[in-house]
Amino acid sequence: MERFEITGGRVIFPDGIREAAVRVENGKITYVGNEIKGYERIDARGRYVSPGFIEMHIHGGGGYDFLDASAEAFDAIKKAHRRHGMTCVYATTAASSDAELYEFLAAFNDYKAAGDKFFEGIHLEAPYLNPEMAGAQDPAFIIAPSVEHFKGLYEASSYIRRVTIAPEMPGAFQLGDFLAERGILASVGHTKALMDTIGEARNHGFSHFTHFVSAMTALPKVNGLRAAGAFEAGLYYDDMTVELIADGVHLPIGMLRLVYKVKGPDRIALTTDAMSIAGLNVTEGKLGSRKHGQAVIIEDDVAKLPNHTLAGSIATADRLVRTMKKADVPLHEIVRMLTLNTARIMGISYKKGSLEAGKDADIILFDDDVNVTASFVDGEAEFYE
Repeated sequence: MERFEITGGRVIFPDGIREAAVRVENGKITYVGNEIKGYERIDARGRYVSPGFIEMHIHGGGGYDFLDASAEAFDAIKKAHRRHGMTCVYATTAASSDAELYEFLAAFNDYKAAGDKFFEGIHLEAPYLNPEMAGAQDPAFIIAPSVEHFKGLYEASSYIRRVTIAPEMPGAFQLGDFLAERGILASVGHTKALMDTIGEARNHGFSHFTHFVSAMTALPKVNGLRAAGAFEAGLYYDDMTVELIADGVHLPIGMLRLVYKVKGPDRIALTTDAMSIAGLNVTEGKLGSRKHGQAVIIEDDVAKLPNHTLAGSIATADRLVRTMKKADVPLHEIVRMLTLNTARIMGISYKKGSLEAGKDADIILFDDDVNVTASFVDGEAEFYE
């Protein structure tokens, strides 16, 4: 359908929920307001009409990781997560060999060249981390931040839009400056940095926290005395945004409430941080590629390494919404954390993140239980009932 209007739904705006019609022509939203006759109608039947969810940190789904580096893998990931409300995704890499990373970058370039409109760009979560805070990342492939190393990756793919870096590591500020000059987001993560270091990192392009609270210091001891760490810095600095793995396991409901109370609804983005087995009913899998990934088990509704260390999420985006509802956050604010906030952080709010005339027709319909019943990506529809 090149021209249609979604009617009969509760439209989710950044500031609230109201009845309205959403008109789409040639992949763009052209009007939001009262229903106009003469357009082909899609009856939402009282369901919510929402901007499509934007995922800025995801490793895979449907049995595949992005490091599997094939159109087959990318298709499976897209199918697995679009069904649950994602319409725009930043492909995220875990720590891996350079050979595997370059193979992924080449495959991503080819996939985009073939006309893909679902994957917006790339997030390098590794290799520039603190090995002491590796978490489930393979420490064998963690290196110090390096402008020269990154130049090679950026020359291989101009789709890189975000890089996670431990700012206390040698070379971190220089890399942050290099990224800032190119409009690439520098994100604090897998770090032992103290508040003062993060305060200085803000002068070198760092403005966001990767999976806030996870893999970072909180009231660490320095010379036997308590100090303010990365967690405290994230709460303190108003000009920094945070992303939360709101699966109810990585962060309990009480912590979600605390961060929401301090940061407010405009400085939080929700993420699944989902790995390859997200969307599957399995008991084990791998973090990373099928060839070289680390084995994980499913326990407590989350992925763990065999030693029971948290390894990654198996959540889909609809689960994040349900979890935040349990934290008593209003629905329109939860959706903002999965749409407009993410779009602003990633610099694409001019075209995505809210239902406004002129923006891409990335739209989803879901019911009161957050079951997604329809998805539109650039106006192209899929229905799930």
